[in-house]
Amino acid sequence: MRHSFSLFVLMFLEVHFLSTGGHASKPKQENLQAALNYMEENATEGIYRQSGRHDIEKKYLAKLKKHSFKIKKFKPIDLFALATAVKQYVLVSEFIKYELFDSCLEAAKEDISKIAGETQFGRFMVRDLLPSLETAKKPLFKQIFKHLHHLLFKSNMTKMDAMNLGIVFGPNFFPARASPDNENFRAADLAQFQTPFNEFVEKAILTYPLWDSLGKQL
Repeated sequence: MRHSFSLFVLMFLEVHFLSTGGHASKPKQENLQAALNYMEENATEGIYRQSGRHDIEKKYLAKLKKHSFKIKKFKPIDLFALATAVKQYVLVSEFIKYELFDSCLEAAKEDISKIAGETQFGRFMVRDLLPSLETAKKPLFKQIFKHLHHLLFKSNMTKMDAMNLGIVFGPNFFPARASPDNENFRAADLAQFQTPFNEFVEKAILTYPLWDSLGKQL
């Protein structure tokens, strides 16, 4: 039932996205976008769940952090190692500031099944979350969610729907670690909220076309 609902939301959002000026994928760039494009083109079952060789994961992560990742002709890419490197890249990038965690938990409570144009969730993404991101990180943040949204169209092949992707990426966007401004904070205190954090990421993936379009209009 939930899978059917997700497909309905996905179809609605894609029509909305295209009707409000959505664009095809941008040309490949020799960095994060190149990695994301490669994974979309070669998506298969196990992506973002199965791990690759650890030494290759570390190599890919180092290149992603330096924005020097390239797809070289005739040089094989370990898809699962690259997927793990992307997850680690999200983790080390610390896109979402700790002070917004509570607001994200509140936003995760919205019932997005009642989609009708602009939503509270979309307004939160555009008016609160995106402006809080460091300038250099904002396009990377949007690239990642655009990529995850595109993967939904291959869920029959990858066996990864929005809920699965939320579970995988939730801990990377909202890591259970001590707050820099609270010495008494324990990681376990944050870990108990992991499920709603995962749901936030799931909803951000599903509604990407809406909040991306809304952001361009403001």
